[in-house]
Amino acid sequence: MGAEDTHIYQYLPDQNYCSDVTLRVGYKQQYAGILRFDTSSIPSNATIAEAHLEVYAKAWSSVDTTFEAYRILRNTTPCQATWNIAQTGNPWATPGCGNTTTDRSSTAESSVATAGINTWYSFGLTDLVQAWVSGAAANNGVLLRCASTLANADFRFVSAQDASVSLRPKLVVSYRVTVPTSTPTSTATQTQSATPTRTATSTMTPTATQSATPTRTATSTMTPTATQSATPTQVATSTATATQSVTPTAARPAPPAGQPRRLLPV
Repeated sequence: MGAEDTHIYQYLPDQNYCSDVTLRVGYKQQYAGILRFDTSSIPSNATIAEAHLEVYAKAWSSVDTTFEAYRILRNTTPCQATWNIAQTGNPWATPGCGNTTTDRSSTAESSVATAGINTWYSFGLTDLVQAWVSGAAANNGVLLRCASTLANADFRFVSAQDASVSLRPKLVVSYRVTVPTSTPTSTATQTQSATPTRTATSTMTPTATQSATPTRTATSTMTPTATQSATPTQVATSTATATQSVTPTAARPAPPAGQPRRLLPV
């Protein structure tokens, strides 16, 4: 599931082999394998701990060799790829995915020395898969080819179309995803409000009250009142005043001249 593969052959340059049950690789670099796996199920924020491409060798030319795995740079469709093209309308810059600038990387991701058949061979692809998952590199698959143009070793690996599902190519990935630690935050959240209820409150509210009937009350206010004016009364005073009243009396004749005058009592 999610895997496609094929091999390309130099002397049948327009032939596609994606329906074959084997991937033929080797023999002086005349055969090369192309494999691609869907990695979209891996979270984009995953850290790839390990990733390996595993292929099972079921036949060979009885000669061991060294195989290399390269990152494919050009957009490729395995079921359209041939020695001449990466996909319909998109030719290789150099036939056989040979250009190290636009077709494939110049440095192998990993290499494996063979030791016979009926065994698994594993190619380390940790950094490449990390780039695929994070989006740093387009997932155009991997190219398997012989390391030497002189080696006449010819291997046939089980393909994705083989009836033995357990022997089909595998991309085995170990990864981890860090879950952010939840920390309490002060956020406004919407909660269901309680049903309004009538409650007693201590607020002062205007209420209609029965006013008290006016009553006569004693007050200490000064009000003008009719007062009885003091009637003038005769007040006896003890002020003694010596007055000498002169009572008119009959005039007495003046004494004769030369006689002394005598004061008479009043």
